[in-house]
Amino acid sequence: MIERFSEYRAALFLFVLLFLIFPVRYSAAQSAVRSDTTRVRGIVVDAETGDPIMGVHIFYAGTTIGDASDADGSFSLPLPPTQQISLVASMIGFKLIEEDLDLRIYRGAPYLFKLKSITFDLEGIAVLGDSDHAWRTNLRRFKDIIFGDTEFGDKCEIENPENLDFTFQLIQDNLFATSSGPVIVNNDALGYTIELHGFELTGREQNFTWKGQPVFVEMEGTDKQRRVWSKNRQRAYNGSQKHFITSLYAGTLKKEGFGAYHVAEVGFSSTANPIAELRGDDYDREKFTPVMSGNVTDPTRQMEFIGTLLVIYNKEDEPDDYIEYANRLRSTNARAILNQSSWMELPFTSVTTDKNGNVLNDSVSDPVKVFGYWAWERVGEWLPSDYSPILD
Repeated sequence: MIERFSEYRAALFLFVLLFLIFPVRYSAAQSAVRSDTTRVRGIVVDAETGDPIMGVHIFYAGTTIGDASDADGSFSLPLPPTQQISLVASMIGFKLIEEDLDLRIYRGAPYLFKLKSITFDLEGIAVLGDSDHAWRTNLRRFKDIIFGDTEFGDKCEIENPENLDFTFQLIQDNLFATSSGPVIVNNDALGYTIELHGFELTGREQNFTWKGQPVFVEMEGTDKQRRVWSKNRQRAYNGSQKHFITSLYAGTLKKEGFGAYHVAEVGFSSTANPIAELRGDDYDREKFTPVMSGNVTDPTRQMEFIGTLLVIYNKEDEPDDYIEYANRLRSTNARAILNQSSWMELPFTSVTTDKNGNVLNDSVSDPVKVFGYWAWERVGEWLPSDYSPILD
């Protein structure tokens, strides 16, 4: 009995010692991040010290939903608008962290973000003055790439261009752009401020790649401005890739004004081979396979096809600015079609989509490639994934 008491006393002493050593500051944060299937919760700490970090921007990539961590490092977000999404933690001075959130398997476990600090080489930082002609030339190149010459792109402005750093390769006509913090774009046409976190860009106007995680912030405005923004957002949505996938998912392609056709390659405009969904109820199911698998009631469905898909939006013509762009870059064949025409390819022949027209990455980068009209539209036409169009 005495030996057992001694063992108990030793264990109690060890527990008290660990309690005193372990930072008491975690107790409040731990209570705030218990498992919860109604919200997404978590805590952000410094990877080196373990201290909670206040003011970290936590958001769902591509949405308007975000939060800032509290004094104890905790955060809480409503469930995302799509089945799969990236949960991002971003703060200047720390390396950006992304975590995949999949509601199909999510059980409410809290997230723990351990942010690692970034060391800046102050000697390598140059202050750019008004006379830096090269930087300003590259800034114009950068704007041409991300905004293009669309109606809404012309209304976009970069709030903090001084954070951008450029390298331009003259022979390859290639621009490299990075940023020391989030790139902030104000879109006065749609009423969004877009923050691009972890942003990098490589390429030229007609062929570029970029990586980063955007978050949308609603602008405040008058009733008149909000009505204009609502109208413009609907215009940006109409005929978009998001609109097409939503219509394909719901089985309303013809009603929404879309045609979709299998073609030999990008630029071909033949409408001789429509997808199965446009062939009516009596098509040969052994010969033609639907592009969208599953049922309209499923939370997610697979979009599958081999080769190239031509998508035509019949309710709007292609504007003169786009035709000039396409002819200048020779990105498509002769303009035989006046309605908005885009081409889509799936590098892995299949992608997962949801009813809101969002493409789920499923750990695959660039799961969809688009050409034509959709490729011409840039940041000025971006809509958050939680955007809901006006229904008829």
